[in-house]
Amino acid sequence: MEDLSRWKEGFEVSWSTTPTRLVYRHSRLDRAGSIVALVVLALGTVALFVVGLPVPLVGIAGGVAALLGAFAVVVNRRGVEVDEHQLVVHRVLSSQSIEWSDIAAYYHPRGTTRLGLASIIAALGGLLLVLRGNTSRFSLILESKSGKRVGVLDNVHPQTPGSPPLDTLVRERVVGQLSPDLRTVFGAGARVEFGPVSLSRLEGMIFKRKRIPLAELGDYSLVQRKGRLVLSRGKALGVDPAVRWDRVPNIDILLTLFAELKQAAPTPHPAW
Repeated sequence: MEDLSRWKEGFEVSWSTTPTRLVYRHSRLDRAGSIVALVVLALGTVALFVVGLPVPLVGIAGGVAALLGAFAVVVNRRGVEVDEHQLVVHRVLSSQSIEWSDIAAYYHPRGTTRLGLASIIAALGGLLLVLRGNTSRFSLILESKSGKRVGVLDNVHPQTPGSPPLDTLVRERVVGQLSPDLRTVFGAGARVEFGPVSLSRLEGMIFKRKRIPLAELGDYSLVQRKGRLVLSRGKALGVDPAVRWDRVPNIDILLTLFAELKQAAPTPHPAW
């Protein structure tokens, strides 16, 4: 179990030192899977022709191979491009973009996976799905001011040597952009909202419907358990309240402010 209250803002990535455009793509094995599927189906088409099947069947098999080959070419464009102004996610049949200045919040997914199209194509060729079981996951979900969401793939790798991991780069940029405004609200004593959790320098914390006065905040910790953010009170009896991890926006900033609020909370004096 990890005590998330100790999390600190300490990103060392400096955007000014990175190239003006970074490209992140899937690994060679992921991209090769779609090509392997094409080759297998092409060889299968040749085999059908050699054994002397009727021409229509050969034509159908060749058409299927050509169609999947086109998909293989498209699959190889999957990835993420990042520059000073925006982030663009290229998927198999579409692309999504979001400008840094338009980001209002970000979320950490629970870590669930979904079957990638490259795996399906490779499964038709009988190879990649069996050998690797490739999946596509999101490391972050970015939300714009209008509510549009863009998922940042976590299984892509930088194409420029020495580039930072995509997750680190995006978090550094987004946290650095959102943190000053949230800190201004927090410093003024107003309540800062993080979905089902809120913090206030004057009132303490609200976790779902549970109110915790500032004087009692030192007894609590925020921990992660099985995809949930849990408000733990050590060895106290009872069930600790929890919320789903992916429903708490800007969670890194929340953890930082929570740690600072605990340090600033008055120390309770024992009654004599």
